[in-house]
Amino acid sequence: MDEQCIADIAASIVSGAILARSKDALDAIYREESSESNRIDVALASYGPDKFSSEFKYVVDEVRALSENDGNSIKLRSLLFSQQTTNPFPALFAVLAIAMHELLVGDGLQIGDYSEVRKSLTALDKRIDTSRGSTSPEERQRNIDTIKGLIRPHLVPATERSLYDNQTATDIDDAIRRSEIEGPHYELKQGLLRLDASRELDPKMLDKIVRSVCAIANNGAGRSGALLLGVADTEAHSKRVSELYDVQPRKVGRRYVVGIRREADSLEEKMEDYVGRIRSALANSELSQPLKGAVLASLTFTEYFGLGVLVINVPAQDAPSTVGGKVFVREGDQTVELEGADILQVAARFS
Repeated sequence: MDEQCIADIAASIVSGAILARSKDALDAIYREESSESNRIDVALASYGPDKFSSEFKYVVDEVRALSENDGNSIKLRSLLFSQQTTNPFPALFAVLAIAMHELLVGDGLQIGDYSEVRKSLTALDKRIDTSRGSTSPEERQRNIDTIKGLIRPHLVPATERSLYDNQTATDIDDAIRRSEIEGPHYELKQGLLRLDASRELDPKMLDKIVRSVCAIANNGAGRSGALLLGVADTEAHSKRVSELYDVQPRKVGRRYVVGIRREADSLEEKMEDYVGRIRSALANSELSQPLKGAVLASLTFTEYFGLGVLVINVPAQDAPSTVGGKVFVREGDQTVELEGADILQVAARFS
């Protein structure tokens, strides 16, 4: 059902024409060599699959932000429907996503007041046609226009931004879930500050980050990974962060996003300065090239529902990497230094 919903949204956006909501319409897209399949293939190639993917995840992030605005979480179904219903939720989500795409991406706007947009969408089923008959392109377009009219007053011109270079909250969630089964490729750290009453900078943390980056790069040719700063890997650490900083962590799988904005605030630093501290540590480290340059070029900060997460992407390398001539590798989810003949193991991974 998720795949069908996304296919419906994607085909409608990339082709510039709202798809009829029906099994036959989707079947035609997936029927090889059919005229409809060829039409959508050409439209997608012209639009750009990666471009659409970034835009779609951005829209999903904004919908999620509406569902969790002001610290009050509500299921989107409960927000949009006036009462418990068996009506298909994907149909309503699809027209909402297309409407938001047209406004946020097409018209270059951004949400200025999440609370007001959320109010405008409350009990949306009473304002648009959600009956089984509202499936034609014309009827769906009317619903989309109604939604746009409801939320447009609470949007403002977008400030300078890039939808295509940044990690989204959806990307962060995916990386966190993958870390549970791909431990060697991911490292999660709650932050730079100690979890004691002092809340002081841990002097060893920046060095640990550099060594972990090196170790992830040494997983082998063609293998990338990432270090996520602002994610606690135990419930105990999550609770401790909550006690010290009065923040509400977000649970993703078995991990907890605690964010790093709390640390910047505690240090009385701008977020740019906090991230700059980590960038400088990487730039001034003895991390070997070309890994150092690749990592610095792919450092990404994401607001992530106001908590803030820094993603240190580790692109795949063609040869072993070192820190000051020392070789580090991942053993499970731990970073260890290799010595002597064991170093040859790493070279073999790139042969």
